Amino acid sequence: MFQSQQLFDALPDGLFTNLKGIKTNGTIDYSLDFKVRLDNPDSVYLNPKLITRSFGLVQYGYRNFSALNDTFSHDVYDEGQYIRTIRIDPSNKNFKRLDEISPFIINAVVTLEDGGFFTNQGFDLDAFKYAISENIKQKRYARGGSTITMQLVKNLYLNKSKNLFRKAEEYLIVWLIENQAIVPKERLLEIYLNIIEWGPNIYGVSEACQYYFSKSPKDVTLDEALYLASIVPRPKKFKYLFEKDGNLKSFMEDDFKFVSNKMLSRGMISEDQFNDLTYNIKLNGQAKNMLADTASTISDSISIDEISIERDTALLLP
Repeated sequence: MFQSQQLFDALPDGLFTNLKGIKTNGTIDYSLDFKVRLDNPDSVYLNPKLITRSFGLVQYGYRNFSALNDTFSHDVYDEGQYIRTIRIDPSNKNFKRLDEISPFIINAVVTLEDGGFFTNQGFDLDAFKYAISENIKQKRYARGGSTITMQLVKNLYLNKSKNLFRKAEEYLIVWLIENQAIVPKERLLEIYLNIIEWGPNIYGVSEACQYYFSKSPKDVTLDEALYLASIVPRPKKFKYLFEKDGNLKSFMEDDFKFVSNKMLSRGMISEDQFNDLTYNIKLNGQAKNMLADTASTISDSISIDEISIERDTALLLP
């Protein structure tokens, strides 16, 4: 057990910029029991324990995380290059509140990206264990076990480098936001859906629905929502989901069935809605023109590996 401020005072200068100057009170006790056999990567045992007493934020540091509850601007970068600024503000016609987005989109994205989003505290232990196992199997940093809150923090505050210091800063920010209930879950999801990339230079759910279907987010069908959720992990590769004739590749029906089954089991859709699924996506926006101009050259096997890998993580969730 130690004073929480000792932790933040000990953070190296220049590496935890967002937390510089933060003031806290209370105490923290943390332990981690971790075991894995390298010859059996699926044997991962992970048991973190965090106990706080009278912990609280006294003063924000460089970054005031509560600002997410108000209007703000988000600068988008891709491979270190500035792309544009997104305004999280009702005055921005492309910004959509959660109640302006179809529940089909919300539930499909949550199911695929972070099934326990509304009940976890920003971390998913099963996803962590799966990520460790996959990284050992592939002998590289292939997965990070990120929740929606973790993805959002990374997008808003951090660069894309994969190193322990950046990951530690991400974990600390997520823990503060979730542990202190600085931003409600609904607001976190609202921001996430409005800033993530959904296609080549397509950011936010409003642009995505226009780009693929010439629709507003509230009018998207269940089939279309399943498609939109499926491209979140690989937004620049949407064209490889389609055959040259414009129909979805056959493996995508299996993906849609998997996610829709999860949604049905969680009460997110009805039996009738599930049975009415056609798994037939017809693009009706700018994406249709791009698809017509570009022939798919990536094999189904590669596409399945890249596009469907998130499905394996969802299997671990209740």
